[in-house]
Amino acid sequence: MKKKFTIFIAVIALLAIGFAILQSQIRPVEVAGYEIKETTYKEMISSVGSVEYEKEVEIKAEVSGMLKTVKGEVGDRIKAGDLVAKIDDSQARMELEELQTNSSVANARYQDYLKSYSQNEQSLYDQRVLQEKEIASLQLEKSQLLAKIEETKTLVNAGALPTKDLTNLHDQLDALELKIQAAEQKLESLRSSSLTDQELKTSIEVADAQINKQKLLLEKYTIRAPMEGIVMERLAEPGTFVQAGEVIMRLASDAQKYAVVDIDEKYLNYVQVGKEAQISTEAYPDQLAKGTIEWISPKVDKDSGTVQVKVKINEKTDLFLQNISVKVEFFGQVHDHAIVIPGDYLINEATPAVYIVDENGKAAKREIEIANKNAKNIMVLQGLSPGMVVLDPQKLEEGVKVNVTLSEESEKGQ
Repeated sequence: MKKKFTIFIAVIALLAIGFAILQSQIRPVEVAGYEIKETTYKEMISSVGSVEYEKEVEIKAEVSGMLKTVKGEVGDRIKAGDLVAKIDDSQARMELEELQTNSSVANARYQDYLKSYSQNEQSLYDQRVLQEKEIASLQLEKSQLLAKIEETKTLVNAGALPTKDLTNLHDQLDALELKIQAAEQKLESLRSSSLTDQELKTSIEVADAQINKQKLLLEKYTIRAPMEGIVMERLAEPGTFVQAGEVIMRLASDAQKYAVVDIDEKYLNYVQVGKEAQISTEAYPDQLAKGTIEWISPKVDKDSGTVQVKVKINEKTDLFLQNISVKVEFFGQVHDHAIVIPGDYLINEATPAVYIVDENGKAAKREIEIANKNAKNIMVLQGLSPGMVVLDPQKLEEGVKVNVTLSEESEKGQ
């Protein structure tokens, strides 16, 4: 008897569960709906793109060496002139000290020369006088020897003297010419001390030039930000060895931001430089910013049939980060008697579609043709007519019985 009672209870429970399931399938799903009415529609040409900053630079090492310091993490703001990195410059400083020592020696030599200048000049003058006298004596000896050579030549031709006497005289003349040449060279070297003065001055100038060059080189070991901006990427860390030309950091100037989008070429007549636009991010779709078209590409992408457009973001806000996805909208053509539905009622599929209420009060999928799927309010070109009710597709499946509550927008109309 007890066993039969247990079976009876189980059957009752199963029936209750089945009834509950049946009731849940029969019970209509509460869903928001939108009744379609004809309205005036200002077509919004929209496209999704990304944000670009005004300028991006690569901060590179100009000299090779060990990195001692790197300032700024990704996302940090750096001001123009701020220290970005420091490369070990100990060897370069030692070379500078050596050059400064060389310069000091060159200056000391020149000062010593200036102190003994008068004494040197008198000594050189006395030597020049003696040398000039020696040259004059040698020139007199030369003229006498030339006269003797002419006399001997005559006697040799007459047969009074042997030829070797004339040869000996010519050998004496050659030796005398060499002595005169050496004496004149020595005199030239004694003419003025200006050459010594210039040499010493040149050595000082060379030393100073080398010092200035080394100081300029030392400045390259300290790397500073060329502009104010945001650290986008940090590619080197302290303790690593970097080569000249190696990128240490990428810095982007956010003084001006741009939204870059691709517009279908069929909308080109609605897009002109200077025209206003409104821009929003996916994260904050209700926070709109104003923009102005600044540049339109002069060519159409043959694969996509689109034209790239750059829109200047006129408002200063932290919403628009580098590479963040944005939606840009431009006002296009005005349509009277248009059929318009909320953009979030569109089913996200390859072919645009919506849920409508069929004659049995159930959700039915209806494929439609639309003007622009990215707009907040979408104009339907084919597939819907006034009086129909489209359903909010959130958590809704086709064939489910629905109990529709018209949205406030539906009550007010577009």
